[in-house]
Amino acid sequence: MAKDKTNGGHKISEILFFILLSALLWLIIKLSATYTVVVPFEVRFTDVPADYIIDKDDYKVEVAMTTTGFKLLNYYFKTQKKRKINISLKNSQYLYKGDNLFSLGKSQIEDAVSSFMQIHKNKVSMEDNEIIFVMNELASKKVKVIPDIQVQYEKQFSNYGLTKTSPDSITIFGPQDILDSINYVYTQPKFIKNVNKDIQISIPVSLDPRLHSNIDNVNVFIDVENFTETETEVPISLPANSDLRLFPDKIKVKYVVALKDYSNINSMSFHAEIDTISLKQKEDLLPVQLTIYPNNIQNISFYPSKVEYIITNE
Repeated sequence: MAKDKTNGGHKISEILFFILLSALLWLIIKLSATYTVVVPFEVRFTDVPADYIIDKDDYKVEVAMTTTGFKLLNYYFKTQKKRKINISLKNSQYLYKGDNLFSLGKSQIEDAVSSFMQIHKNKVSMEDNEIIFVMNELASKKVKVIPDIQVQYEKQFSNYGLTKTSPDSITIFGPQDILDSINYVYTQPKFIKNVNKDIQISIPVSLDPRLHSNIDNVNVFIDVENFTETETEVPISLPANSDLRLFPDKIKVKYVVALKDYSNINSMSFHAEIDTISLKQKEDLLPVQLTIYPNNIQNISFYPSKVEYIITNE
């Protein structure tokens, strides 16, 4: 009897196998067949002109298409979010209908659907001749771009002059009440380290999500030079017809200068003088002021900051 049960079990397994195989073959035959169905698609417009906004996230169209069951099954297995057809207005020909209404012809929708479904365009047909969508024009304002860039220089290297951007201003678009509160925009933050040569880099502009711009990136330029520290003696100038004698009568000025400017700067590039207000108040020491110095040097310091004096006609 045990042998008969075993044989019976094998027979049931064989029957089940053939049933499953038959079902699989039937499914393959059905999915290989061609069907004509009407499928709803959500259309989302991308690359909207910077001076316009589309308030509605998506538009719906119904498209008849002829394709295999495999491709239909693949479509229905997609999540709702992945069934959306993206159409770039930058690469499309759309018409202005008036009152902020625009239209896109059925041919362009059919192209997008055939590309999305990977079927020939002649297998796709949209019943309507066009899709109508709304684009509202935005207010605009020109604002300065400020680079948000931090640079770590190698030893004895630093920036030479100011950081520049090209363009230095951009036009932004958005609701008027938001634009009224904005006078400049920043680039996205950027950190660069171990710098020993000129910087030229493209950085995206950082905008409020409610704003748009006709320019997404700006070029940032930073001149970088090799610097050295040096010092020079500068005579302290006295007021006209002064009877003063100073001790010392010179100061030592320390500064950092680019090597290319080193030979162009000397003691005549500076002007030092005493604080005459302290003289009138008969202070024991007179403060020294460095009133003129080149604008292409950095880290300026001088000593002494105060000097002794005598009045020779007393």
